[in-house]
Amino acid sequence: MRIRADRGASQRSETRERVADPIVVWQLTRREFTAVLLIILFATAMRLYGLGARPLLWQDELGLWEYILTGDASWMPQEAPLYSRLQFIWMWWIQTPTANTMRLLSVAFGVLGVFAAFILGRLIGGVRVGLLAAVLLSISPMALGLAHEVRPYTLFILASAMLLSCFLAAWERNTPRAWLGYGLALTTALLTHLLAAQLCVALGMAAAAAIWLERHRPQIMVRFLSFAVTSVVFGLLGAAWVGFHHSRRAFLTGPHTLGPLDFVQGSITSLGGVVESQIPVAVTLAVLATVGLVVLARRQPMHAILLSSVIVISCLITYATMAEMSAWGWNAWQRYLSHLLIPYLVLIAIGALWLARAVARRFSGLPASALAAAVTLVPILLVVPGTRHWLDSPNRHPD
Repeated sequence: MRIRADRGASQRSETRERVADPIVVWQLTRREFTAVLLIILFATAMRLYGLGARPLLWQDELGLWEYILTGDASWMPQEAPLYSRLQFIWMWWIQTPTANTMRLLSVAFGVLGVFAAFILGRLIGGVRVGLLAAVLLSISPMALGLAHEVRPYTLFILASAMLLSCFLAAWERNTPRAWLGYGLALTTALLTHLLAAQLCVALGMAAAAAIWLERHRPQIMVRFLSFAVTSVVFGLLGAAWVGFHHSRRAFLTGPHTLGPLDFVQGSITSLGGVVESQIPVAVTLAVLATVGLVVLARRQPMHAILLSSVIVISCLITYATMAEMSAWGWNAWQRYLSHLLIPYLVLIAIGALWLARAVARRFSGLPASALAAAVTLVPILLVVPGTRHWLDSPNRHPD
């Protein structure tokens, strides 16, 4: 990572104005780099907390355990192969397969996901958006819980965020190297979870919308054709495992059994990072995300279409197909929305920071700065109760 020293307020301001250009996403000031590093260290500590107190492996985790011990793939859960192969390599390298050492791989992917949240947030909204999104992900109860499971969902969160970031970078740069990076990210996401195909639909909608929104941009059709060809080629590579693996069809069993309102409630509480009894808090976070989407639509319509398409399409497909999961009596279906966590938190960060700037413009002097800082802290303070609930019961399991 390239770090450059602060050279005055004007240069920092220029950097923040140019953050939408993926070419400069790695160029951080020392202050920005320090902030990112501290957030990552904090996220690591949060994910290591209570790791040893977790119960023994359960259900699908046991299948992966048997696969690692015996090498017999018939024990392996019927899902995309990347996480299980990486877990096999990890256990072979450390030579001490235990429940906690297996969970360390999920912890590592969870920490990398925090950095991925910063990257996506910075690409879309600037440095402050990236930092706030990273902080929110570091304390998200959903992210913390998934980091303690020997399951691919922390890798899925990471791969999904990197796919969106690589798409935005490739669309801006329009170079073979950038499109290759997007293609590799797409293959990785599909090898992590087949539900990454939902992201492909959203990416296609955003690219198609850009043909009209950016119709005066040079080589716009070249960009779209590059996207289409790359998506087909690397998408087929990523989904090829389906032809050699009898994947579980639990996600084709009909609509969510308790109806759309229950589904929406479970979605906003999971993604918003609060416990189910705190519906007003979850609604407040959803309002902040909506404000963020409106602000983004005014500034960067293509980015707004991309994030809204990702959220809407994934929610519709999950609601229409997860009857078996919702009938199990615990919120198994919510992990199938885990790839929405970072885009949702990015929108919350955009909404909170826009409101903070609006407050600062409305008032003047020290009170304005204090009020703006307080507004910025609102989403963090709203998520903290859910985080405390998770910290107070590290042994809990969704069943």
